[in-house]
Amino acid sequence: MILPRLRADLDFSISPLPSQPGLLIRDSHRYSDYILVIPPPLVSFLAFFDGARADLDLRAELSRSLDIPESHAVADQLIESLGNAGFLVDETYASLKEARHLAFAQSSVREPAFAGSAYPAE
Repeated sequence: MILPRLRADLDFSISPLPSQPGLLIRDSHRYSDYILVIPPPLVSFLAFFDGARADLDLRAELSRSLDIPESHAVADQLIESLGNAGFLVDETYASLKEARHLAFAQSSVREPAFAGSAYPAE
């Protein structure tokens, strides 16, 4: 199976949590409410989510690089976590995006998006 592309419009930053180091990923468009922290040993494997490589490539490289017996489970969890969060260009993301656009179109009120952060809440 070819792995879907990681969305290009995500926000990436270093995790501010000392107890959970790694790469923090969140959705800049708020289609998804998930925030994931990818542990440092797995960050380089995000490159496999380019829409061209297969899950078998990811599994093989994880197994070779990390040299742990449960590397297939780690690959499965990474794929599932990114997919469930809506961070991959796939059906889950399409559904989240469509639902958010529909809710916005049907809303009679347009809430300020950055009130209290980019400008005063009042």
